[in-house]
Amino acid sequence: MGRACWISAAGAAVLGAMVSPPARAADNGTFNDCLARVNADVKPPYDVITRNCFALLIGTPFAPKGDSEVQSSAAADLAPRTATYILSNLGADVRGNEPTYGGRMKKTVWGHFDPVKPARVTFHTFGADIDTVLAVYGVDVKKSGKVSYDLLRGNDDTPVPGVGRGWSLVTVDVEKNQHYQIQIGGQDGAETDRIALTATAFGPEGGVSAFLLSTAAGATMQNRDYVCEQRPCASATFILHNSAKSAVKVTPSTTLPRFFSDPQPVTIAPGALAVVIFPGRDFTNTAGVAESGAFTFASIASGKAVDSIEKRASVFLADPDGAPEGLAMSAEDRFRAGDLNEPLSFEVKVRNTGSDEARGCGFRTIQSNFRNVLTRFRKVDAKSGKPAGDWGEVADVAAGAVQGLEVEVASMAPRLGDPAFGLANELEMRCVNRQPPERDLLNTLDVNVDGSGRYTEIAAEVAGGDKLAVPSGGQASFDVSTVNTLRAADISARPVYVYPFDASDPDQRYEMSVCRLDKREKCVSPKDFTALWAAKNGAKARFRVFVRAPKDKPPSDPGQFRIYLRLEGLDRRWPFLFGAPSVAVSVK
Repeated sequence: MGRACWISAAGAAVLGAMVSPPARAADNGTFNDCLARVNADVKPPYDVITRNCFALLIGTPFAPKGDSEVQSSAAADLAPRTATYILSNLGADVRGNEPTYGGRMKKTVWGHFDPVKPARVTFHTFGADIDTVLAVYGVDVKKSGKVSYDLLRGNDDTPVPGVGRGWSLVTVDVEKNQHYQIQIGGQDGAETDRIALTATAFGPEGGVSAFLLSTAAGATMQNRDYVCEQRPCASATFILHNSAKSAVKVTPSTTLPRFFSDPQPVTIAPGALAVVIFPGRDFTNTAGVAESGAFTFASIASGKAVDSIEKRASVFLADPDGAPEGLAMSAEDRFRAGDLNEPLSFEVKVRNTGSDEARGCGFRTIQSNFRNVLTRFRKVDAKSGKPAGDWGEVADVAAGAVQGLEVEVASMAPRLGDPAFGLANELEMRCVNRQPPERDLLNTLDVNVDGSGRYTEIAAEVAGGDKLAVPSGGQASFDVSTVNTLRAADISARPVYVYPFDASDPDQRYEMSVCRLDKREKCVSPKDFTALWAAKNGAKARFRVFVRAPKDKPPSDPGQFRIYLRLEGLDRRWPFLFGAPSVAVSVK
């Protein structure tokens, strides 16, 4: 698959592992951090501490427009809001006067949420690989400034018959404009970086939630999207929970009947659980398969519809006659930053360089116990540049043609993203009769995800194209225009040269510096390794990156040798990467 890793001239850090490092427990939240979150003196985004009290933005990723407002309760379309957060309590502890739910709670992480409507919210840790304990608190700040915690509900163990035990589940009724915090801990000091905390918000009457636990192929799904990659498809195991006050009849079905059988309807008592399994069916694969659909759960109580839930699923099998090379991919902007479970959009172009049609082209998540991303895609019309077709509808690309795709990615876990690192082990572009495109710096998509609630958004683009030719023995420059579209933040701009691991001759490295320009396009301060910007809301800035040719002429390849301008926020515990526009660099 070509060169599989790159290194950075700035830090010379090898990026060969191809997966993001697990988030530290401190990145998920501590009691002291969440205590600071409600202190009247704390004003985000300037507080460094509170980013460690992760924000529960209870809105379903990829819900229809108007459906995914953060912290929303259930809407008129009957779809509950649900999201899963992959958290870590590695190295965590219990601090000061932190509550421990009767001494059961150890090695804790904390989060917070502020409902915009009255709601019934269910939290659970199904799929966690340790024995967990959960507690939810109402939090009140007195006029004296003292913070009080009112335990609303706690749970040590909610067994799921025939599936597992040691997991926790609580359901609480919450009011709008009130502050709530949730505490997750390991029983007897257990720790892991695979706590799956799922939050589902309903209207005040509650309803049914569905959680994809696992497949017969052995993958622990933790509510990710299902992808079938074998025949027959592996069965899919869901855990259903009824938070309503009356019994509910649930009818499971699938829009992929060729590949799965429908289970029998189940009736679930108030507060009870049920396990539902969709058995996989064998099928014929003569020319490759690429289909998208869903597992659905329709609920009825007292003769009326209560909930309607869809869980995305897809089937992808390569052409059994083989998949030759002949596919290339590029993206307009290969890096996005945002919140947990926030859909981040990429514009991707797929080019068929083969001699015959590329069939069944689209994006899929790679199935594994340690993948945390959700994705969906749709075709883009070549003439209008607007979306054409439904989400999940695969594309057929004629020989020599180019097909645009809009791709959305959401991460369920905190992620230390890097443009040269990529989602190569979590997300894949495939056609049923083609090998995946060779990975390079033109098609490496990645996301940087923070758990604190998004306070800043930096939009950036390179002025004048994305190629820079530096005169031999001389210097050239390129400009990057930026705008801060959200809250104020202190931003650093730092150029970084990224090149293949096997091309690390120090005499072939470029020298780089940067400055921020004023309205006359003069440097505000002397050129340096980093330029600073106190970015107010709506403020614009233009940076100029200066590049000096190396002693010896290096190789050049737009997909392998690039200079990035890393735009990082400095008001966090660690620099948060908001964006990294880049240019291909060469010596002329």
